[in-house]
Order: sequence, then structure tokens, then C-alpha cells
Amino acid sequence: MPSTRREFLKDSAALSMLAASPSIAFSTNETTPLQSQTSKTAQALGLPGFVAGVVRDGKLDTVQAEGYADLEQRTPMQRDHIFYVASLTKTFTAVMMMQYVQEKKISLDDYLLNYPFLTVGLSPDRLFDPNVRLKHPLSHTSEGIPGENFIYNGNRYNFVYGVFEKMSGNTHHYDAVAQEFSKRIAGPLTLTSTLSGYPVDHTDPRIPRIVKTYFLNKEHPKPTLDTSAPSGTTHYPATGLLTSVDDLAKYMIALDENTLITRESYSVMTQPFALNDGRKSPYGLGWSTQSIGGQPIHSAYGYGDSYSALLVRVPNRKTSFILLTNCDAASAPFFLGYGNLLTSPFAVNFLREALPGVLHETDEIYAQAFLQHYSATVAGANPDQSRHLLNQLRTEAPERFEKSDRSLIYLLSEISDPSFDPETEKLVRAYDASGDFHPEVELAIASFYKRTGAEEKYLARLHRIADRPGYGEQSSTQEACIQLGTALLKKGQQEGRKYLWMAVQYERFSGANTASLDKLVSKMSP
Repeated sequence: MPSTRREFLKDSAALSMLAASPSIAFSTNETTPLQSQTSKTAQALGLPGFVAGVVRDGKLDTVQAEGYADLEQRTPMQRDHIFYVASLTKTFTAVMMMQYVQEKKISLDDYLLNYPFLTVGLSPDRLFDPNVRLKHPLSHTSEGIPGENFIYNGNRYNFVYGVFEKMSGNTHHYDAVAQEFSKRIAGPLTLTSTLSGYPVDHTDPRIPRIVKTYFLNKEHPKPTLDTSAPSGTTHYPATGLLTSVDDLAKYMIALDENTLITRESYSVMTQPFALNDGRKSPYGLGWSTQSIGGQPIHSAYGYGDSYSALLVRVPNRKTSFILLTNCDAASAPFFLGYGNLLTSPFAVNFLREALPGVLHETDEIYAQAFLQHYSATVAGANPDQSRHLLNQLRTEAPERFEKSDRSLIYLLSEISDPSFDPETEKLVRAYDASGDFHPEVELAIASFYKRTGAEEKYLARLHRIADRPGYGEQSSTQEACIQLGTALLKKGQQEGRKYLWMAVQYERFSGANTASLDKLVSKMSP
């Protein structure tokens, strides 16, 4: 056994690297500890390639480009390659919304329905409550009772599209966001390598610099080319941008220097959103927000089917970290939508450098546990490493299992190791005491109770999900309705029919076909 935590972490990372694709080589000549750790983490995840950069005091201080932009052609990754960045787009949308607020053209408290909604293709059943205000989709609090809970839902961020249509006057085929972005951000900052969707003009000279993207998951344990990525030609409020490390550096510097919005507007945008009961969300408007070592940390992540990205800002130090990759594995393992940046080893490595002495080795252990679980799930590599790390975390930092932690609950549910049942119970108690609610986490808790034979608690947790109105877009709500309806009918309780019918109605949100819906209906028959 390794004699120290540091050695254990090094051994864990090395074991993951053995599972990474042997055809992808990463440099061993990095000039800084952060670059070395970034390279090791990328290799542990099996990334085809990446570009990373650190912005300090008004300049792009370091850039690191490794792996391949095109695996088939063996095209080396270069600094000027252009990446799909998925939900990093949301941060630009939030900045433009704050510009409108500064100009007194809108208020964040305006009703969403004051702006085009139905006419831009959004259906009325998407809005459970007509009193949703602009601040709610921007803060991911628009489901259920507006402002009740933070539930990251990237698709609902697009609800603010009507604002851009009204501000720009452009009603042509979803062009409004791209037009406003060009006028308000790309033009002023000279973002010459930033694209509002994949170019429809096939002669665009930037196309050769756009990376090829790759699936990397259970179905594709080795990077597999995604040929559909270039079909994303539209810039929505939630997603659609492509950009480069140099352009993102310009953006980070502009935020540091209050070029795009005032310092006061930046503060409004990045402060934790206040929920209805006074709880503080881990998200502001378009940005995740945490306090780490007394320092505000603002971040955003991109997570597409075949690409991912990460921005981490330490605004008081005018320091930012940029990571761009051409597969989804820089985001997929880390449940960043739950609001805890410290599940990502990339972020932990950067913050250890940016905030010396603030993070602990247990923070590394915590992040590595998520990485190792992903490696085991995708590649079947080292299935016990995540458990070993969690056991070490339990020994070194038992208090972590006594706080509300969505990510840790979900991870333990996926691992399903009975030896961690006492810790899961503690986490659930802390979660319930916090007043938090997330259908996906609730379903993970229900699964825990089902596995441990606590049927009453299992059914009660399913009721807690299914009986809470306004969360039907969540796949976990749909699954809870199916499980609850099926269980009740097995007990001879006809109330189960109601829940199966709710599932049928909810699954329309996910585009389920008629055959799939009819299968649910058939479950109602004796």
C-alpha cells in the first residue's frame, strides 16, 4: 500500500493512465506543476486532446496544447484551434443581459412572458408557472415554484431568447442572439476566432482550425468521431458558441477590467442567487459561484455529447483558468451541474496554484474519486480505486460525509457499496436538513433505500419526487413516476395508474415516441 496520501493519489492517476488510449501521447516536458497535473489528468481521462491556458493580470500567461485535434489525421493540437464550448455560451448571454439591465432596457424582475415566448417556438406546457421572471431561467430556478430550488437545466436557459429578439428586432430564424453577441461582445473584444455556431459558409477560412470531436463513454470506450457536431449552426442563449483559448483570454481580461459590464453588474451576475426560503444557491446568473478559502470563485463548464470545456475565475486575483477539449470527458465524470467545482481535478489543480495553502490533499482525494469512478465505468479500469479513495476520505475527512453534498450522494449511489451505507445515511440526513431538493439526487436516495430493503422510505422518496409539481422535464421525475406507479399497481393500489399517466405526459418533454409512450400505458393493464 502507498505510504502517504500523495503517493496514493499518484498511484491512482498512474493506474488510470494505463486505461487511456495508448495511441494518444501527452507531453512530459511541461514547464509548471499545473501544466504537469493538467496533462496527467487529461491522460487519465483519455482525452484526445486539449488546450489549456492561465490568464494573470491582464495577459494570457501560459498556454498548453497537447494531443490531437484530429485523431484520424494525427493533427497535433495547436494553440489556435477552435473548440465547441457548449454551456460556456451561457456566461456570454448573462453578460449581455446585464448590459441590457445597465441600459435600463430590461429588469431581471420582468416577467418572462413580457417577451416573445410562444412565438419563438416555446410551448405553453414548458412553463408550469406564468410568474417566472427573467432571473429564474438565468439562475436555473425556473422549475416548480419559481425561485424554489436550483436545478441546472441548460435547455430552459433558452427561455430568454425572446429578450434578444425584442432587443434586436431580429425575428429571422433564431439569429437574434448571434446578432447581439457580435455587436456587444465579439466586435468590441475583436474575438476573431469565435463563431456563433458552425459556419454555414463552407468557405469560412476558420473551418480548418475547428477540432474534430469524439464520443467517449460506455458505448464508446475509445474516442469515436462525432460526425454530427458540425450540424450545430445556431447560437442559442444556452449553447452554440465555438471559440479559442486566446479569445476566451480576451473575455476573461474584459471581465477583470470591467470592459463589458460594470463591477457592480458583475457582482450581481456572480453572487449566489437567493432562493425563496433564504438559502443561497451555488449559482448566480450564468455562472457557478463558490467561496473557497474566503475567496469568491466563479466558474462555468461546457458539456456536449462529444466536447467539454471549463472556465474558473479567481476575480480578486485577476486570474483565470481555461480548458478546452474535444471530447466530453473533461466534464462528464464530475457532476458539475450540482454546483460543486471541487469535484473536478482540473479545477482543484488550478486552485492549488492560484490559492496556495487553501486546499488540502483531501480535496484532491475527493476529486480523484469521481475521476476513478468514471474510468471504471467507461473503460472498466481499476474498479476498486474509487472505493479506496472514498475510504481514505472517510478516514481523513469524515466531516465531508456530514454535510449536504449532492455530488457525493450521487457518487455513492452509483458505486452501491454497502460498506458506505452509514456515510450515505449521514449525507441524506444533512441533505434533507438543508431544505434542498433535486429530482436526480432524490432518485439516487430512493435507489439507496430500495437496495437496502427500506421499502417504506423508498416509496416515500418516490412520492417526494412525483408529487412535487413543476419538475416534469426532469428525466428523474419521469423515472420516479414509472417506479412509483409500477410499485403501487403491484400492491393492488390503482393510484399507480395516475403516476404512470403522469410519466406518459412528462416523457413528451424528452421527445419519447408513440411506441414508448404506449408501452407505459400498457403497464396500467392488469
